[in-house]
Amino acid sequence: MALSAFLGKFIVVFFSMLIPGVLLAFPLFKKRLGIIETILAGLCLGFIVPPFLLFVESFAGLNYSYTLALANILLVSFVGIVWGVYTRSLPGISDFKIKLGKMEDLRPLIIPTLLVLLVVFAFMSRIQSLNDYGADGKYYTFFELDPYYYMYEAQYLLTEGNIPAWDYTAWSTVTGETCGNMPVSCGNPEKMYVCSKAGGSHHAVPLSFYLEAMWYSIYTNGGAYDHLTLATIGGAYPAFAAALLVFAVYLLVSSEYGRKLGLAAAGLVAFMPAVMIKMAAGENEIQPWGMFSTFLVFGAYAMAIKKKDMRFAILAAIAYISVMTGSSYGVLVDLVMIGYIGLQAIIDYLRRDEEGMLVRLKINSILMIGVIIVTVCISLFNEGNPISGVTLQRLQLLGAFAFSILLALFTVPLEKITGEFRWFDWIKPPLTEILKKAEDPENRLYLLVGILAIGVLVLAVTPLGPKILATLQDAANIAKQCSPLTKTIAEQTGSPSNFEGEYGFLGKDLSGAKDALEIVFLPPHIAYSVIGIDTWKVYSLAHLLVFLGGIAILYSVYRKSPTAILFLLMIVPVAYVGFNRAKYVFPLGVMVAIAFTVIFGELIFISRKIGEMAKIEAGTVGKINWGVYLVVALVVLLEAGLIVGGPALDVVPYMFKPRYYDNPTFYGDTNATASDNGCMNAYAGKGIIVQLYCYHLSSAWMDALNFMDKKTPVNSTVTSWWDYGHWINFFGNRNAVIRNEHTYEWMEQAVADKFVEGTPEDLAGYMKFTNSKYVLFDNELISKWGALNYLSCEFNNETDITKGPGQSQCEADHSPEIVYVPTDPQIQDFCSVEQKLYLARSSTGINYCVQVLTDSASGRQHLLTYYADDYKKDGTLRPNRGFLTPFSSATIGGRNYASFMVLYMNKSTWYDGKNGWEDRKGKFYDSNFYKGFVLGDIPGFMQVYPENVRGEGMSVQIRIYERLD
Repeated sequence: MALSAFLGKFIVVFFSMLIPGVLLAFPLFKKRLGIIETILAGLCLGFIVPPFLLFVESFAGLNYSYTLALANILLVSFVGIVWGVYTRSLPGISDFKIKLGKMEDLRPLIIPTLLVLLVVFAFMSRIQSLNDYGADGKYYTFFELDPYYYMYEAQYLLTEGNIPAWDYTAWSTVTGETCGNMPVSCGNPEKMYVCSKAGGSHHAVPLSFYLEAMWYSIYTNGGAYDHLTLATIGGAYPAFAAALLVFAVYLLVSSEYGRKLGLAAAGLVAFMPAVMIKMAAGENEIQPWGMFSTFLVFGAYAMAIKKKDMRFAILAAIAYISVMTGSSYGVLVDLVMIGYIGLQAIIDYLRRDEEGMLVRLKINSILMIGVIIVTVCISLFNEGNPISGVTLQRLQLLGAFAFSILLALFTVPLEKITGEFRWFDWIKPPLTEILKKAEDPENRLYLLVGILAIGVLVLAVTPLGPKILATLQDAANIAKQCSPLTKTIAEQTGSPSNFEGEYGFLGKDLSGAKDALEIVFLPPHIAYSVIGIDTWKVYSLAHLLVFLGGIAILYSVYRKSPTAILFLLMIVPVAYVGFNRAKYVFPLGVMVAIAFTVIFGELIFISRKIGEMAKIEAGTVGKINWGVYLVVALVVLLEAGLIVGGPALDVVPYMFKPRYYDNPTFYGDTNATASDNGCMNAYAGKGIIVQLYCYHLSSAWMDALNFMDKKTPVNSTVTSWWDYGHWINFFGNRNAVIRNEHTYEWMEQAVADKFVEGTPEDLAGYMKFTNSKYVLFDNELISKWGALNYLSCEFNNETDITKGPGQSQCEADHSPEIVYVPTDPQIQDFCSVEQKLYLARSSTGINYCVQVLTDSASGRQHLLTYYADDYKKDGTLRPNRGFLTPFSSATIGGRNYASFMVLYMNKSTWYDGKNGWEDRKGKFYDSNFYKGFVLGDIPGFMQVYPENVRGEGMSVQIRIYERLD
């Protein structure tokens, strides 16, 4: 259906979040925020609270149902109404009146209005990629791997009412256990033989799945389950999360630097390409939820600290519950909060900041309630008892809180603490004498050193110390490649050297001016090298902004800002990981935007300080600061592309036009049929639009998955490469041997071995072991062959983790033959100028003479290869009977080459009527993949898909075989 039709029907779902959330928000914040800000905060609550209640109710044995979902929405709304009436905090009609008499009356509306526009843009720009049926009746789903693993949990809720603790949709074996060599990793210096329970768990963080189930029930009015409808409805959640992320970032920055810079940060995040793509509709994995929840924690916590208001602490605790039950970002949040609570307590202790310590004790007490609640819930969900999920990180967080209490006892008068926290009354008498001695400044320093020394001693002599160090090491290892598999996953590899594509203007590449900027970049080079970030690529505006943001925060510490350490601990760890690992380029982008506003926020504080010292009039200082705001506004416009072209300029016009797949004729496709090429042509030159509108799972894949669903036995298992496991589960409705969550990496390496080095008998034997009847090969495995080849060789101890992919003889032996033909041939590149035979080089070290043959009937050109300097008796060159198929392009020695993969056929004949099987070079051509995908024949297997195309060649994208024994 058209996107407008979907949104029109989805409005009921929107109000099911808005109404209960807003009814809670007004009594919670009680005019501490503006009307618009309160409504947006309410939308955050409506996004979190009802699904969390469903999650909690599951522990009481209540299965998910449409009725229960509606009951929770009504319950939250009722609580909000009662609370609002009791506290007289619900807004009246007069609160929404707008005075239009003077320009001054409109000024308070400017920032809220712009904030709403940014939030709406964030949603509308990202909803464009929503999964749905096109005008041709085909279902178009956003091309992504992971979301369908997580949607499977929503499927369980909708079909069974609960998420089973264990299932066998992947990783199953006939023995009931999986035994193999655990690969070398950062935590395992050598391979270990292990056995684990077969099967896997969909007990991942569940909050977004309860939300998707709620949305599905409301959207369909309790209708029957359909997996494509779920893919459409669930696919909308990242766009909502993006809109709420914009508000969360606004809340965070405005807490310290005011609403203008908060709005600027929100704008930078709304327009940033990386955030736009990674939170597009269809990207409904857990990362969008994690980003929104993480920054809501930080934003609400910073507001609570700055405003000394416990109501924001409640929002922070709710957001903490959200991030822990809805994402994998808990490690980041815990580490930041552990560091902040501990370090800020030390700073407050040394400054003797009694009021600050007491306020932060109250705020952190509320946060700890959230910590305890979420720990119990996750423990019950995963293990069935309330304490099994007490992780070391949570203990460290509680320990940091206990440490802050201890320092507060030696800083804040006991009467104040016991007046606020009655449970401290019992400790008052024995502490009185000790606290008197703590009044002396020298004694206080000794006392702090003593407390820290005792802590270090406890860690050194108890098992807790090594465990904490291991936790910190695990966090640091996020930026490392700790297993063979991570060396082959694109998002686990190093971050890009150029960030313009991800961050727009904020990622501007400055390497062209690096000689002139060498002095400017010297300090960042030194700083980044100290914390382990590659310095060879530190020539982007993003690197510079993060470094300058850190410097600016040091001034914030100097001026005694209570949130300075919080900002520092947010930016540095994410910079360390994001500048090292491609997977974390997305959250780093948000931190770059925040670092930018921190820099200019501190400049404003500095200008005010200079104004005070120089006794400059406040009005003059204010004009200077307006100049700072204008620079910030200019950068936001540059990021949006409104000056030189970019995301906003590209996206906004198309938000009001039909999408290509909804109406191809609107874009001049007279056949009225949608196609990938037609989509690309419709949005030619609009990179961000192409990514949002045209990146769909191909019809070839949807047809193959539909074949699995309709024409293979129920509960049958399919062997494929791990990328496709979730698709097989969700769209194919069949079990997969391996899939994207990498539960047992050795099984993935075993599949790679059977595809690359194993015989047909090896493949059949492994499929029997995993109870798999079908095996799938696809054309994308050619481009992924380097990954399979590396993992197979490592599995067979023919390379190891110290080497990267492509560095072993084993991989060279099992690689396809690639021929490099110069694109701009010079005289030395001809075997024969007269015969137009070009000299080409093979990856096997052989030189070929290449002849271009034009088919007189079709006009198509074919490349024929002959062995250079190898003549037959008749004086002609001996042919190499391989078929060249385009592979890629390459630059060698500064020259450009077109590269071709050579295909050798076993039955099909070459141009001289003979087959070229004996000419094949390397073990790639004997692999099960090559036999199955190219030759179309594996002994002991029968091709079942496609049903109408068989034999040798690469005319199809996917082949599925059935094991015959």
